[in-house]
Amino acid sequence: MFGCFDFALSAADEQPETWTFIECNPNGQWAWLPDAGAMAHAFADVILEGWWS
Repeated sequence: MFGCFDFALSAADEQPETWTFIECNPNGQWAWLPDAGAMAHAFADVILEGWWS
């Protein structure tokens, strides 16, 4: 199963900063971002390094 959680973060000058849950998107996409290639490599590195161990 897979899902991308979307949150909004209050402005940095507000105290305290708060996270607001927006949705869990089962088909989350990030490839439209300018640095999508770097993100894909970072995801692959985390998977290959076994962050859960």
